[in-house]
Amino acid sequence: MAAHSAETYLQDHCIPQLLENLTAAVIYHRPHNPKEFLSSEVKKLIALRDQKERGTGFVGTDELKAIFGVFDVPRTGSINLTTYKEAMKAAGISSTQYNSKPQGYVMDRITLSTFVTEATISLEKLNATFLQKA
Repeated sequence: MAAHSAETYLQDHCIPQLLENLTAAVIYHRPHNPKEFLSSEVKKLIALRDQKERGTGFVGTDELKAIFGVFDVPRTGSINLTTYKEAMKAAGISSTQYNSKPQGYVMDRITLSTFVTEATISLEKLNATFLQKA
């Protein structure tokens, strides 16, 4: 019973997603002082919350473009749906948090623009839950 309560509590407060996003940010940026970096990222989220602004939080447009570039190995300007899902995961967005049928999915060609748009929407929604005052 206690384990179920703990899991429910963590899910209700989006703690797994927060930790996943923080971890992804540390891996992406590889800061010299990871603890200071993490503290700074949490402070940014708090500042966004206090200003009642929406934002992507840990991963911005430049990082999303870089993530897309890593997955667009042949440099065609598009990725397939399977690769899109992996890129979303690399951005710290779980499969329940993004559009599983983005523009271009039927032709199995998701463009950089679509990826960035879909990831930004997902990150804003995700971060909105972190920005709510307890």
